[in-house]
Amino acid sequence: MRTIWMIAIGFSGFILSLLLSWLYFDLSYFEPDTVSYLFQAKLFARGKLCLPAPPEYGFSPSPHINILNGKWYSKYPFGNALMLTPGVLINAPWLIPAIMTGLTLWLLYLIVERVYGRRTAMLASVLGLISPATLGMGATWFSEPVSRFYLALFLLGLLKMGGGGGWIYALLSGFA
Repeated sequence: MRTIWMIAIGFSGFILSLLLSWLYFDLSYFEPDTVSYLFQAKLFARGKLCLPAPPEYGFSPSPHINILNGKWYSKYPFGNALMLTPGVLINAPWLIPAIMTGLTLWLLYLIVERVYGRRTAMLASVLGLISPATLGMGATWFSEPVSRFYLALFLLGLLKMGGGGGWIYALLSGFA
C-alpha cells in the first residue's frame, strides 16, 4: 500500500505539473529568469560555461544574461540550469520541473512518514499535491522545483543519518 501511494502521489504531481505547463505556458519559458536558465542549460548541453559576447550590446533576450569581459552567461547560480540540461539534450526541458515536483512529493511523504507516521504522511503528500504553489511552480522553469527537491533530499538524508542510518546518509545530505 505504501509503495503504491508514493508512486501515485509522485506520478500525479508529475502529470498535473506537466498538464499545467502545457495548458498555461505552452511547455515554454515565459519570463526573463527562465530565459536565463534555459540559455545556461543550452550552454551546458554544448559543454560550455559561456559564449563570446554578441557584437551588439544593445539587446539581450533577458536582463539576467550578463555580458562581461567579452563573455555572455547567465547571472544565476548554475544548479537549476544544470538540472535542465538533460531536458535540453532531449529537446524537452519542460519535463525537468515536472519530474522534480513528482520526486519532491515522494520525498515529502518519506520525510513526514519518518517523523509523524504513515497517516500524516498521506495527508501531507495530498496537501502538497493539491497546493497551488507546488503545482504552479512545478509547471515553470524557475529554480523552485529543483531547490525543493534538493532541500527535501537533504532533509531526508539528515533524518536518516540522525536515526542511525550511517555515513551514507551524511554523504547524501552533503551532496544535496
